[in-house]
Amino acid sequence: MDTPPHNMARSEYPFDEKGRYRKDWVKSGSTKRPDERQPAPPTVHSYGARTSVTVPVKPSNTVAPPPRIPVPSAQYHKVVSGDTLFSIGRRYGMSVSDLKRRNGLTSDMIRVGQSLRVR
Repeated sequence: MDTPPHNMARSEYPFDEKGRYRKDWVKSGSTKRPDERQPAPPTVHSYGARTSVTVPVKPSNTVAPPPRIPVPSAQYHKVVSGDTLFSIGRRYGMSVSDLKRRNGLTSDMIRVGQSLRVR
């Protein structure tokens, strides 16, 4: 049986030359679940002049709360002479129908001085 390429040394491989599982590879007699076992000691790897340390971390049983997403404050546009729903929508990257829906408009009529919610 051929094994796929890997970076493990022969002593780290869990099977012997005949493909049988090596019993000495795993601690025997442990009745604890994997998450209850003592964490492994840090592993030191040397790469020439560089050295890195791998520290195993025990998984936590608690779930962190989701991050708070800031709610952007509303933004308004005050209608000036010459504004149209199309020009306002183009300025803020939205369609005329989005502008009308967001502001409760039933027609395309807007007035100078009117405030329209754009965000």
